Amino acid sequence: MKTNIVAIQKKSFALIVGLAILIANLSQSGVNIASTQRSQERMVRERAMDRIVHIEEGIIRDIPQVPRLCDGMAIQKRKVD
Repeated sequence: MKTNIVAIQKKSFALIVGLAILIANLSQSGVNIASTQRSQERMVRERAMDRIVHIEEGIIRDIPQVPRLCDGMAIQKRKVD
């Protein structure tokens, strides 16, 4: 009975160590991929510090002056307390 528990503990320990090594390798490879992508993006992406100003053609920059909605209706206007 005792040898069975020891064998299970050894298997569990080996599994935990194996998973820890796998996670460490995966996280390291993820860091390498992310750093490679960041270095490629630096060459292509513009940043706010580049001060590149580009305004799309379809954007309305001047808001037209329109009367208020209540001024356009024929209603009795009062102040509410």
